[in-house]
Amino acid sequence: MKKRFLSMLLAVLMVLTLLPTAAFADGELSGKCGENVTWKLEGDTLTISGSGPMDNYRTSPWMAYSDRLTRIVVEEGITGIGANSFAPLNMGGNLIGALSNVSSVSLPQSLKSIGDGAFSFCSGLESIVLPAAVESIGISAFKGCAALIEISIPNSVNNIGVGAFEQCSSLKSVVVPTGVLSISEWTFSLCEQLESVELPENLTEIGGNAFKGCKALRAIALPARLKSIGSEAFSDCSSLLSVTLPDGLTAIGYHAFFKCEKLAEVKIPSGLTQIGGGVFADCGSLESIEIPSDWTSLRGIYNGCTGIKEMVVPDGFVELVSGEFYGCTNLKSVVLPDSIKAIGKKAFGCCSSLESIIMPEGVMTIGEYSFEACISLTEIYLPKSMKTIDVCSMNGCEALESIYYGGSLRQWKEGVAFTGEYPSDYDSAKDGLVNAQLYFLDGSDPFTDIDIDWCHDEICLAYMLNIVNGTSETTFSPNDSVTREQYLTMLWRMVASPMSQDELSFADSAKISAYAKAAVAWAVRTGIVKGYPDNTFRPGSKISRAEMATMTYRFITSIEGIRLDDGLKADFGFKDVAANQYYAEAVNVMANLEIIKGMTATTFAPNDTATRAQAAVIMMRTLAALLT
Repeated sequence: MKKRFLSMLLAVLMVLTLLPTAAFADGELSGKCGENVTWKLEGDTLTISGSGPMDNYRTSPWMAYSDRLTRIVVEEGITGIGANSFAPLNMGGNLIGALSNVSSVSLPQSLKSIGDGAFSFCSGLESIVLPAAVESIGISAFKGCAALIEISIPNSVNNIGVGAFEQCSSLKSVVVPTGVLSISEWTFSLCEQLESVELPENLTEIGGNAFKGCKALRAIALPARLKSIGSEAFSDCSSLLSVTLPDGLTAIGYHAFFKCEKLAEVKIPSGLTQIGGGVFADCGSLESIEIPSDWTSLRGIYNGCTGIKEMVVPDGFVELVSGEFYGCTNLKSVVLPDSIKAIGKKAFGCCSSLESIIMPEGVMTIGEYSFEACISLTEIYLPKSMKTIDVCSMNGCEALESIYYGGSLRQWKEGVAFTGEYPSDYDSAKDGLVNAQLYFLDGSDPFTDIDIDWCHDEICLAYMLNIVNGTSETTFSPNDSVTREQYLTMLWRMVASPMSQDELSFADSAKISAYAKAAVAWAVRTGIVKGYPDNTFRPGSKISRAEMATMTYRFITSIEGIRLDDGLKADFGFKDVAANQYYAEAVNVMANLEIIKGMTATTFAPNDTATRAQAAVIMMRTLAALLT
């Protein structure tokens, strides 16, 4: 508080030191304010007299008497109002010397220009008539004139500066003169009660933020010669019901009609070549946008349009760009053209009513978070042309049950790559890409010899996850035996193939296949497997069912954070699993967890050779147990 008081005191002292010496006579204050211009203060009236233009100011000589001023008279002969003539001093947001009590201003017919900030923050001024000779209105000339209800701008004016009428919150109507070819940035922004605007037919440009926050504006006729509309030009015009974009329009800036909540229908002219992102974002009542037939991208114009319920993307479109339909919470149905190739980042993010979508053949890419939080999405069709899918593309799609892929399992495994990284707050339970059932519409299996009911799906899934491979391009050989190095490699692949720098010192290390060396090193380091007493590993030896259960048990218990209930270690009831055998605990625990099953209800067959089909099934059951 003390700091603020001192700063304000300093500001006042600065103002006082800047004020020129005034002449005092019988209560009059007067002085010079131009080469041939003088000022005089009598009572509550400031009179400007002489000829030619006034001086430009940072602090005017009458600022110290701002509280007593209610009337300003500029006499005939004056040609220019100087910059900041009747404006306060802005000290860090504090307006010092504002002429807030001035309610009447009289201007001469000789006046040709009004300088930058000339009447800014004259908050008591309700009306003003600009003489017919005025040609230019400077930057922020009437900014903050909050009581200004009406102003007549003569046709002689050909230039209106940036923010000239900004924050004139009571202004109800305005007619822009015919000589004005461009409306500058911020000119009428935050004129919250502005209801009527008449634009000249020769107008070619509306600058950025020009009508931003004009909440009472219901309609505006854009002239035929208009070429460009700047960024946020009509943003937050919450009462705007309709707008007709002229055929000659070539450019619309970013968020030009952002949050025009009552805007219901728009037709985009065919000549429009430049359009910024989110032009109609958050236009909640907008139900349709007629777009040119030669467009190849929607360019994010629908972002946040909650009124959109159905959408047919026109032929010729090659991409849905980032955030194209983001936040279109009532969008239920989308039809994509055959020309589409890519679904961009967050293209359908937060489309909470979208229930299904079919991607036509030709779509190759699904970007990050493209279907984020589509909580009603239950099914999605992916064509066999698909090449890359971001791992977070379906993050938050909790209801997604089915993903249909137009190709085969082999095509999916070999042709589709997953890109991107999970965020720090990633929740796999809400990831539709992880939890949905994947269906292959081609119907063909990756192998010709896996038509076995009890293991078919597990072999396919293990193959898809790259945990197992075939013995050839067309065969899996489900009944073949599994070697020690093969089984360890499967486990290793299940945990994303961690690298190990450990050197293998087995007497027969040279016999370990190249593909299996890293897996074996990892398994030895984690305690999943050990060598034999003669310091051999015997990589090609066939493993028994007992060995398979033991390796799997050690694998699970080696994972940090995984604990097995002691109650699971009780005798499961296999008659051929003696309690004193090295594998007894592993077999009983794995059986309790339903990861491994017996050959019958009472027999496990620990010494039987494990098959490739059994190995694939156990891999998938283990993975399921770890995920739950």
